[in-house]
Amino acid sequence: LGFNLHENLSKELDSKMIDYRRLTCRTAAVDGALSGRKHNSRKVLPSSTMEWVDNDIVIGSVQTGSEKDIAQVHPKKLCEQMWKYSASKGIKLKIGKVVRAILKEEVQEDENEEIEA
Repeated sequence: LGFNLHENLSKELDSKMIDYRRLTCRTAAVDGALSGRKHNSRKVLPSSTMEWVDNDIVIGSVQTGSEKDIAQVHPKKLCEQMWKYSASKGIKLKIGKVVRAILKEEVQEDENEEIEA
């Protein structure tokens, strides 16, 4: 559900505005004791595949996802675009704080407005 929802939102909110992108994912096993030294174990990946890890300490890796099932958005940009979209439909954001919970059906409106949750 979440994957499809984010893909649909990227189309509706403009994927460039929320930094939506498809990704591949790998899990890597590393040996920190090898840091700064070369090791003789068989390299599983070319160094350009996992730029986030020093390839000299990688002792194995497995692809755990592809662009068919992994994507990413920028959370802040997604929230901002969702608020812009909501505002364009007449939705208003009311900022406040919860001071107590009242369990009842009706809602009173005054300066200490109670909002049904």
